[in-house]
Amino acid sequence: MATQSKNEAQVGDKAPNARVIDKDGNVFKLSDLWKDKPLVLVFTRHKGCPFCRQYLGEFQKNYARFSEKGANVAAIMMGNQSAVKEFLTDRKFSFKVYGSGGSALHRAYGLKRFTETGDLFNPVKSAGEIFKSLSAASKYGLGIPEGDVAQLGGTFVIDTDGTILFAHQSELASDNAPLSVVLNALEDPKIQN
Repeated sequence: MATQSKNEAQVGDKAPNARVIDKDGNVFKLSDLWKDKPLVLVFTRHKGCPFCRQYLGEFQKNYARFSEKGANVAAIMMGNQSAVKEFLTDRKFSFKVYGSGGSALHRAYGLKRFTETGDLFNPVKSAGEIFKSLSAASKYGLGIPEGDVAQLGGTFVIDTDGTILFAHQSELASDNAPLSVVLNALEDPKIQN
């Protein structure tokens, strides 16, 4: 069973702010990332998650569409600078990937953790989705799990004043917000998930 964090970040809330680190060791406040443009903030699971790798690959393929909407895109991993650097060794993204140093930032955004194996993969609910994602993810590489493997991810759209316009907290490892919905949230802030 997936457990809910105490502080689920919802549409209309102020986004939690924290410091994150890039592959070069530069430290940023999240608010620096949304101060000039809306931010699409993607939280990944652990470094080896094939669904996360596939999802980030989809963002890369569609990066121009987000740029056309005037948005920044950033991904948050649970790792530190060396984990981010290692993750990016053979991957090129047009957006930044940052490390949060652990799962505290995930918890601040109300991202869930699974507590039973069935929450990781619900075979009845998502077998086709899992196969499709694993097939697609294979071209992005499969990594060794590192970090809190029970932590689930999520996707948020944050306006320039720090207000959350869109929130998606994953229910399963393979549960990612459709990019079309995220793109729509940049046009219509009333869209929520």
